[in-house]
Amino acid sequence: MLKFLKIFCASMIASALAFSVAAKEPECTFSATEVYERIADNIVKIISFSIDQHRVLERVRPGIGSGIEIEPGLILTNYHVVQGAKLIGASTNDWAFEAQFLGGDPVLDLALLRVPFYERNFVAPEFGAYNDLDVGQRAYVLGYPLGVGLTLSEGLVSGLDRQIPLNTLSWTTRYIQTDAAVSPGSSGGALLDDCGRIIGLVSMISSHPQAENMGYALPIDSIMPLVGEIEEKGYVSRPWHGLYGQMMTPLIATLLLTDPASVPEGFMVETVEPGSAAEKIGIKGGFLPVMWGFSEILIGGDVITHVNGQPIRSREDALKTVGALEVGDVISLTVWRDGVSLELQAELEERRNFESDLWVNGQR
Repeated sequence: MLKFLKIFCASMIASALAFSVAAKEPECTFSATEVYERIADNIVKIISFSIDQHRVLERVRPGIGSGIEIEPGLILTNYHVVQGAKLIGASTNDWAFEAQFLGGDPVLDLALLRVPFYERNFVAPEFGAYNDLDVGQRAYVLGYPLGVGLTLSEGLVSGLDRQIPLNTLSWTTRYIQTDAAVSPGSSGGALLDDCGRIIGLVSMISSHPQAENMGYALPIDSIMPLVGEIEEKGYVSRPWHGLYGQMMTPLIATLLLTDPASVPEGFMVETVEPGSAAEKIGIKGGFLPVMWGFSEILIGGDVITHVNGQPIRSREDALKTVGALEVGDVISLTVWRDGVSLELQAELEERRNFESDLWVNGQR
């Protein structure tokens, strides 16, 4: 049940140019065994059963994944692990229950499950912070790869701030890259630091034929603020700007066959979702496909230089601006198009989930 994907050229280039990184001095003195023992009871095996309506034989399709019991009876996992499931089971070495699907977020690939909680000694897991991570520090993956027993693999935090092209909001999400072994079934498992703290939810590996040991986890501190909303409403409410793209760079500007100095800093729009606020006010996406390493980008679209009067000079600016938006906001945009600066306004509706949110090139 693990999604496979091709990652952005930037990640591929970074990997190709990467050199050997010495492990960071551990913050804790825990051995791998001690890390395992601190968190093993919180890691859950997930089995799901879905029905393929397009088949006559072998219509029941089983799936396997992992989960993290973050509160008594409350399990966090990946949405794709239980997507479309008619029956979900959760188990450890000590218990096994049918699990109730409480809700999820396909955009970030999150799901919450509930199992009955019987009287036992539950120890809440500890969480680490993304901003405290360093490339080169020790990391562990704990889950149920291929559905076998609970398995611990060891490696490093081999990259930070990775962008994965899953959906039109992917550019707003930072992933942790690790070379610790990740396999189908590891989805929903825990990425741990050397203190046994959960630092990420294991979500995917690269399927590029030349990729080796490239697993990705969503930072746990970007997930936990959403848990209450998913548990209460069954979904995550977010404003629908409908934009996908990346920051304009001098190198990309040269592809436009123009003087890079004449192209302003800003967010280069590649794709505009139909029906979104961006489409309604006429934002234009890219139209010229260009191979950018192993990936394809679309150039020639609008460049957003300001939002509500604030300049967008870096991805940090863009992330901060988007993170502050709420459903119902009316925002002002300054857009550069063919050498002309335009002023536009948009009202943000609530974004609905799309079936394509989880799918990349027909694979997951």
